[in-house]
Amino acid sequence: MKILFVSSDDPNNVKSWSGTTRHMARAFESQGATCVAVRLADVVLPFTLAKRYFWKALNYDYIRQHAASTQLQYAAHVAYLAWRHDPDVILSTHAYPFAFARTRAIQVCWADACFASLAGYYPHLQRPAPVFYRTALALERRALANLDLILYSSQWAADGAIAAHGVEPSRVGVIPYGANLRRAPDEKQALSSAAQRPRDRCELISIGVDWHRKGMPKAIALAAVLNNRGLPTRLTIVGARPSNGETFPDFVELVGFIDKSTADGERRLGELLSRSHFHVLFSSVEACAVSLAEANAWATPNIASNAGGVSFAVVDGQGGKVFDLFADVEDIADFIAPAVRDASAYAAMSRAARAEYDGRLNWSLSARRAIQAIAGRDPNTSGQLKQLNLGLRT
Repeated sequence: MKILFVSSDDPNNVKSWSGTTRHMARAFESQGATCVAVRLADVVLPFTLAKRYFWKALNYDYIRQHAASTQLQYAAHVAYLAWRHDPDVILSTHAYPFAFARTRAIQVCWADACFASLAGYYPHLQRPAPVFYRTALALERRALANLDLILYSSQWAADGAIAAHGVEPSRVGVIPYGANLRRAPDEKQALSSAAQRPRDRCELISIGVDWHRKGMPKAIALAAVLNNRGLPTRLTIVGARPSNGETFPDFVELVGFIDKSTADGERRLGELLSRSHFHVLFSSVEACAVSLAEANAWATPNIASNAGGVSFAVVDGQGGKVFDLFADVEDIADFIAPAVRDASAYAAMSRAARAEYDGRLNWSLSARRAIQAIAGRDPNTSGQLKQLNLGLRT
């Protein structure tokens, strides 16, 4: 199978989109596919730029990737690449390259959410410009109609596309993204690390770039409660930093950004995850956080808020524990403190977390399932797809 993988960010750069596009491309290659990864070219036209500044001046959001002028450029590039490489499949992590593209290849997107789900939800699309919003929805509906297979990383995302655009469920599959790690620990190493975590103190880690959206203040409040209850707790925050220069208690360690594209960076992240009892992620808004899969790779259970696609990535009792979006930190501490102190209970949780990585949240398995879904296309039914049983939880 020859796959042309196109993206508006650079799919050959492990630093783009937390490495998701690059790891996805590598995963298909690991399954024997030939993968040609190309960043889509587009020229920022003067009137497109003017629109952005005009709507920004009126306090509206405008994203040029969802504009018709940009998507026409994407379609032209896709058509040229399809002619040049003659792929079996054209794949993207967004639907928008396909709004005006229809080739002989099987056209597939594997996204974390559709525009309709993100508009009014994510901070950068809280107030989409009215005309832009209507146009973007129409273009997305057109793009989805041009796709042979639509994959999403969570049931939340799939349900959003079906509800917003009336997409036929038979063309939609749900396959989670994997951990963006070049060399994930093997099961023995991960479980050995988990077994060495102490019972008389608690190590928490929270990974994310956006301080408020990722819920770092709530994570700090949780660590404070655990300390006040007599369980010495350290919270390590990776990536995010507050913008106001505020100071924090000694139990908060701000690590800053870790470059996973380097061996040293990935080793450093591994050291932090291997020592942590729980990865906490209290996102107020979330489509797909690959840090949840990365934590499970190290047999570190997740403690997360039920936002967006999180509950698909973290299944209660398996990858960790999902709490209501507005759950009190006192209630969360009621769950964490006894788990840390009970060696048998914690060992079972860490084994379950690692099993989620091995059985669901790794790129090799997800890419294999995606290939199976693509291969399920029936050429005798006018480009429609067979009902697919992907063997996934819904």
